[in-house]
Amino acid sequence: MRSNTVTVKVYAPALSILSVSLAASKTEIEVGGEVMFTVTVVLNRKVYSGESATIGYDVYVNGAKVKTGTIGIPEGNSKGSSGFALKFTEPGVYEVYVDASFTQQPQPYVPPSPPPGGGILI
Repeated sequence: MRSNTVTVKVYAPALSILSVSLAASKTEIEVGGEVMFTVTVVLNRKVYSGESATIGYDVYVNGAKVKTGTIGIPEGNSKGSSGFALKFTEPGVYEVYVDASFTQQPQPYVPPSPPPGGGILI
């Protein structure tokens, strides 16, 4: 005799940004030189099928916003990167940073029903 069926729904936590880092190809250049920067965003978990994770970022130089960009984090990943260049036309010391956030607030992930026996660890 078969028992009753118990349904268990497994939800993923809402996506959130764990860290944002900025790397530069050079930290010393001559006037008129260009520096390539890479922004890397790490999420709290991977992006599941049917979800989207797009991070918008603003680039600041000495406190002034100079550029914007986006990072799309593909399905199955928890990390994404984007690059940009800045040209420096005056001598000086420049502090560069980015401020990143989701372009729209992600919703908690509710998966579709898995196939029989799928998604189980014993």
